[in-house]
Amino acid sequence: MAKPRENLKDRIYKRIKEDILLGKIKEDDSLLETDISNKFKVSRTPVREAFGKLEQEGLLTWVPRKGHQVKPVSYDDLLEIFSIRIFLEKGAASIGAKTISEEELEKMEYYNIYKDEKAIFDFNKQFHLSIVRAARNKRLLKITEGLIDDSRRILMFDPYMQEKETLGIGEHARIIEALRSRDPLEAEKAVEEHLIATRRRIHESLLK
Repeated sequence: MAKPRENLKDRIYKRIKEDILLGKIKEDDSLLETDISNKFKVSRTPVREAFGKLEQEGLLTWVPRKGHQVKPVSYDDLLEIFSIRIFLEKGAASIGAKTISEEELEKMEYYNIYKDEKAIFDFNKQFHLSIVRAARNKRLLKITEGLIDDSRRILMFDPYMQEKETLGIGEHARIIEALRSRDPLEAEKAVEEHLIATRRRIHESLLK
């Protein structure tokens, strides 16, 4: 069966969302339906639909006389996302400590070495998803992946993400060692303390 073609709304939605998450579209930038429709050479209808979906996801907000703008990252966003991530990922780590394979641990080691600055966020995502994959729960993996994608823009405020040469020495390395030692309590603790530290660093960054 042929794969269905991506419709215009979804194509525009994905492109704008990616640019927002990568920081190419910033909070002060105005997005006008006419500009986007001209850029993609489409009518304003799929652009309006894409904007509506991005509003529902909390990425865009309507500003009178300016059009749509990227919604600023708030402290509430930080608390909501990381509270859920802490709960889910530490539970996954506790289970994964008993089930993770040596091959999966090697992949975590790989994702913990950032060879390319452009890959930092993707490698970080795969590192955390590796923890959840080890729990062998597809629904948990899907939910966590969505939360990590939601936190992509928030993570841009974490100075730790810029320390690509020393990142693996600290918090991530401790998680790997806890999983390798098959210690559920230590794995849970290592993940929880890492995410709490991340949340604290981002909060401090947002206050500047």
